[in-house]
Amino acid sequence: MSLVVQITQVVGLYVYSNDFQRFAFLSVFVVDSLMCLFKGYALLVNADRLYSGLELGAYAFTLCGRRDTSWMRRRKPLLSGLLRMYAAVSYITLTIWLLAPLVVGGHVSLTRLDGTVATQRANIFNMWAPVSDATYNSTPVWSLFYAIEIIFCIVDVTIWVCFDCYAMTMCYMLIAQFDAMTAEYETLGRLVPDAEKNEPIPDHYDELICSIKDNQKIIE
Repeated sequence: MSLVVQITQVVGLYVYSNDFQRFAFLSVFVVDSLMCLFKGYALLVNADRLYSGLELGAYAFTLCGRRDTSWMRRRKPLLSGLLRMYAAVSYITLTIWLLAPLVVGGHVSLTRLDGTVATQRANIFNMWAPVSDATYNSTPVWSLFYAIEIIFCIVDVTIWVCFDCYAMTMCYMLIAQFDAMTAEYETLGRLVPDAEKNEPIPDHYDELICSIKDNQKIIE
C-alpha cells in the first residue's frame, strides 16, 4: 500500500505543478516516503542478520571484552536515554499529526493546472486524491482517505524508528567494542602479573593473536 500511495503522489506532483507550496510539500513527502520504503526494505532483507549484529553488545564472544566490559557499561545509560527520547519524540509528533485534522479542521486551497483555485478539507498530509473536490469533501470519502493516511503515517514512523534505533545501537556498540580493542592493544605486553615480574618477560605473541582474532570477529 505504501508503494501505491507514493506512486499516486508522483502523479500528484504533476497535478500540483502550478501550486508551488503544495508541489514543494508533496516533493518532500515523496522523498521522505521513499527513504522510509528503503529502510523497510533493508530491515526486511537483512532480518536474519539483525540479531547477530546485536550480539556485539555481548562482550562474551571476545577475549578483550570479557576482560573489561566497562566501555559498554558506561555507554548503556546514554544509549538507552537517547533511544527512549528519540522514540518518545517520534510518537508524540505522530500523535499530533494524526489528531491535527480533527482538532484544527479547516480547508486548504489548491491551485489547479488551469489556474483555478479549489478548496479541500484538511487532512494529515493533504495528499493528492484522484477524485473531484466535491467527492473528496464528502464525509465518507474524506474519512476513507484519512484512514489511509493514518495507516501510512503509523507504518512510516514505526519503520523509521526501528531502523534508526537499530542503527544508533549498532554505532554505539561498535564504538564500545573498538574502544575496548584500543585499550587491549595499548596495554598489550605492559600488564605483567606480580608473580612473573622476576621472570623473563614473554613476547605476548599469543595475546597479540587473540586480539587480532577479536578484531576479526567484530568486523564479521
